[in-house]
Amino acid sequence: PFELAPRGEADRLLLAAARSEDPAEAELLYRQVTELRPFDPLAWGGLARAQVAQGNSAEAGRHARRAMRYARATNDVFAIQDSEQTLGLVLVQSGRADAAASVLMDSMFGSDGSEMGCAYQGLGELFARLETVRPRTPATAEEALDAFDRGRPDDVSSVADGEGEAVATAQALGRLFERDIDGAERSLSSLAGPDRAVVEGHVLVARRRHDDARRLLSEALPTLEEAPRGDVLRRLAWLGLGWAESNAGRYSQSLDWFDQLLAERPEHLLGLLGKANSLAWLGDGDGSEALLREVLAADPGNPYALAEIAGIQLDRGALDDAEASYRAAMETTGAGYTCPWEGLGLVYLQRGQLDEAAVHLEKAVAINPDIEFRKYNGLARIYLARGETERARQMLERSIANFPHDPEAKRLLDELGSR
Repeated sequence: PFELAPRGEADRLLLAAARSEDPAEAELLYRQVTELRPFDPLAWGGLARAQVAQGNSAEAGRHARRAMRYARATNDVFAIQDSEQTLGLVLVQSGRADAAASVLMDSMFGSDGSEMGCAYQGLGELFARLETVRPRTPATAEEALDAFDRGRPDDVSSVADGEGEAVATAQALGRLFERDIDGAERSLSSLAGPDRAVVEGHVLVARRRHDDARRLLSEALPTLEEAPRGDVLRRLAWLGLGWAESNAGRYSQSLDWFDQLLAERPEHLLGLLGKANSLAWLGDGDGSEALLREVLAADPGNPYALAEIAGIQLDRGALDDAEASYRAAMETTGAGYTCPWEGLGLVYLQRGQLDEAAVHLEKAVAINPDIEFRKYNGLARIYLARGETERARQMLERSIANFPHDPEAKRLLDELGSR
């Protein structure tokens, strides 16, 4: 369905639209191209830019996102980068600077270099429109630890150099929350006692050694009562224990740790997200969504809360709502967050749009093959529908390697074995 033919007249109109200096005329020409080639991402992207030039950012946004969908479906590198740049400029005009920066930086660093100039140009326009430049200065160890203690690691850009265990702990946690797991592990040599135990426990969670993390953090808890920064370290230990239990499929046990954390820090964003995730797995969608709405009230546009809500909507069969929530999450996070891609793929899969589903699920795998598992289950279903049983088997084996507690992948693999 994404074939870009017919050529000829459509190409002539596309070239004329690109050369036009009158946005209204260009809009008319691009609309004619979309009638001739309704799945052409360059035509929809051009239409969006023409509308941006006329100040119609709302409709431009819809067309820019459509261009992006079609570009990704065709897997055309140039069209993908063109649509990303266009969406970035639409977001600039809409006053959504952070989202625009995320899209444009993704385009710049996710390319092969051939179109980086376009992304740089878009970023230049973004920064030119910002009325003020907010310098990001390194945080003190105390400021950094307070950010981690409130579950807001993104509030910390870096930790200022200095001496002492508090600085070393804050720097190690900073590396951890920046997903520099190797760097955080190397930092352990500069730590000792309770600080080292808590940081190492989180490293073990990141390494998916959940039982080891649970053992280490549980043993460390009694030593935290009298330790310097004991309250902060204790809450970080509770968070790590909640994650370890949840990631191991022990959702009821994880709630005990998240509840202790939230009893002391009700506004703790990561604690709220962790508990919401466990409740969703336990089938309490309403309770989970209530917590996620708390997160969004405190941190509007939080991509993780939006994606979690989208998952609940997906489970309820509210596909349009789920799609909107996943797209909102995609707009407010960087390139390394796979959940919106995975979720959109599952939305398309439930609609029977297998080609679009495959594009999004494969993108989720390309971003990070080691996070989540439903993308592999979804791809397995698509490959089974296409009769590609060996590829389906590979996907299911990878799904189980990522998350051994998922019954769907095991059931599908058993069905394959019986064929």
